Amino acid sequence: MKTAVENKVFEKGTIDGYTVVAIDGTKLFGSNKKSCSECLKINKGEMIHSFHSGAVMSTVGIGPKLVIGFEMYKPGQDSISKDEGELSLGKRLVSSVVKDHRKLTDVVVYDALACNSI
Repeated sequence: MKTAVENKVFEKGTIDGYTVVAIDGTKLFGSNKKSCSECLKINKGEMIHSFHSGAVMSTVGIGPKLVIGFEMYKPGQDSISKDEGELSLGKRLVSSVVKDHRKLTDVVVYDALACNSI
């Protein structure tokens, strides 16, 4: 990202003069047999499905599509029994990117689940 900024890759923006980035979550991998302390868990009847998920922030529009931020969901963050939610993760990701790349982004877009209060 530092090289892209130094080379003024996004000087004219990515969409209508603005540098636009998108946040989207994804499941990375999961297992019904193995787990670790960082796994998120879903009860499926008698079986517990363990998995890792994260969210990525990347540029969209004209020009290169660069990933500028990534955060993993954390287990047990919202309450004792619940894993971290999409809103918490989105806020943490935006804060991290703004801290690292303050003047890079103009517009952040994300899906409908996260749009209520970021």
